[in-house]
Amino acid sequence: MHIHARHITRYRYSRPVWCEPLVVRLRPRTDYRQRLLNFAIDIDPTPTGICESIDLEENQVASAWFEDATDALTVTTAFDAETEDLNPFQFVLWPTATRLPLVPSAE
Repeated sequence: MHIHARHITRYRYSRPVWCEPLVVRLRPRTDYRQRLLNFAIDIDPTPTGICESIDLEENQVASAWFEDATDALTVTTAFDAETEDLNPFQFVLWPTATRLPLVPSAE
């Protein structure tokens, strides 16, 4: 199955704010069930810098920083992926994952 998705998040503030560090976790994973074919991220206003890293759960994360405060912020991501999964609901939902915020166990 081929998946194409576009995600837009818009923030508007009543006065200029600092949006840093801006951490974006919208990049789909690549694993044994899914291949990420392409991914694009656009941030407005354009950040002074952006870097990608991997968090403790092995997710790819984009972190951005800015030169000035802003009264609006838009983050747009788009991706294409292929998956062999025909049933996206084929998983086990652990009882500890039914309430937010998720709290990791000591185990």
